[in-house]
Amino acid sequence: MVSVAKPVLLMVVVQMVLAGANVFYKLAENDGMKLPILVAYRFVFSTAIMVPIALFVERKKRPKLTWMTLLQAFCCGLFGWKCR
Repeated sequence: MVSVAKPVLLMVVVQMVLAGANVFYKLAENDGMKLPILVAYRFVFSTAIMVPIALFVERKKRPKLTWMTLLQAFCCGLFGWKCR
């Protein structure tokens, strides 16, 4: 029973968090905050939360940082915006 209810509870919690975030966005916008600044703050805070988690969880699974990997990342950043 618990294994069946866990995904449903997780979906409900995620929806509640997203609804709360939308309420806070609307409150900030009504207070006069500009939308691009709000989006920038969202990206900064999400990066600050996700990077340490990713580094901790994936610390033994990361591939070596070779010149080819750096070149591919550079090309992806350089041309990725145009390929969408």
